[in-house]
Amino acid sequence: MNTLNLLQVERALQTIARVSRENEKYFCDLDGEMGDADFGKSIWGGFRAVVAELPSIDRADIGTFLIKVGTVFASHAGGTSGPIWGTAFLKAGLKAKGKTELTTADLLQMGRAAQPEDPGADADHQRSAVHDHRGSPRCDSGMDTRELQPAARAGPVGAISADARRVERAVAKRARLRDDRTAEA
Repeated sequence: MNTLNLLQVERALQTIARVSRENEKYFCDLDGEMGDADFGKSIWGGFRAVVAELPSIDRADIGTFLIKVGTVFASHAGGTSGPIWGTAFLKAGLKAKGKTELTTADLLQMGRAAQPEDPGADADHQRSAVHDHRGSPRCDSGMDTRELQPAARAGPVGAISADARRVERAVAKRARLRDDRTAEA
């Protein structure tokens, strides 16, 4: 059976940190199309702090390691990224507490634990959701909130991936409109 040990978990974390550093501007640009353009800085800020603290993080077991990673991340990442990603690492760490190796089943349990417990019950979401004239639930941006439900169930990574795809579509549409106006001029 294939398993992951602590060193492999740490390497995966370092890879995610590197990718967040390399894509900081890209993530900010994507976020800027529909948000406040801080996502790249927030994510990299959290991972930069984690990488800086890696030498002092307790490695008694994978769970202890991830719990500390979550604590560091949550206290250094800005916006909603800190609480979302920090909580995901903490919950995954609680599921891995005492383990020195992870199986596929362990990873599945950790991923499930990292998900929001009830994405539909989020108070901010409830306050921002409005219904259009057809009765379709929509958030303030006009997006049909039913599109968000599968990503929310997939946890932070799924939500970010879905959000990135949505923003990329909006950027592409904006570029096509700009090209059309240029061609008409």
